[in-house]
Amino acid sequence: MIWYSSSVYSFPNFKNHKSQKGSFLAASPFITNKTLQNAVIVILECNESIVSAVKINQTKLKQEEYCSYPMYDGGLSDHKKILLLHSGDKKLANTNQLTEDIFVTDMDETTQFYPKKYYAVPGCMSWMYEDFMKEVKNSEWIPVMGSSKLVFDTPIIKRWHEAYRSCGIRPELIQREYAIN
Repeated sequence: MIWYSSSVYSFPNFKNHKSQKGSFLAASPFITNKTLQNAVIVILECNESIVSAVKINQTKLKQEEYCSYPMYDGGLSDHKKILLLHSGDKKLANTNQLTEDIFVTDMDETTQFYPKKYYAVPGCMSWMYEDFMKEVKNSEWIPVMGSSKLVFDTPIIKRWHEAYRSCGIRPELIQREYAIN
């Protein structure tokens, strides 16, 4: 058995908000928000008031006529904007680097931009910083080793388990450790 405590898998640098951009987190088996069960997210922005992220392991959405990208349910729907996680072989003026080899570009449905590898979502999820940190302290998110291979090459259905495997964790063996106050 693996005893999980939020102090074991803590976010020692979360006070340094800018360093969290590009961090990957996997939903723990204890997450209370059922829509986020088995989710793997990548942090897009983290500051004193807000945390925004994209789910990288959700189902493909129905292809919309206006959009030429296969779209995945990565956050809140915003049919006027598309977030494209992609490889660095092509960039636009508003492309931002998340990790060494993962970039994000905010576009509208008329933009013609096709990097070699990409994952498109209609918008992102956001939390108030305090609410997100409460979820972290309640052992609902576990930091994992993310990579471009996880985002672009691993089948969607395997990403949650692969994210845990990257840290040597078998999620089915995790039990929550309750602190006695």
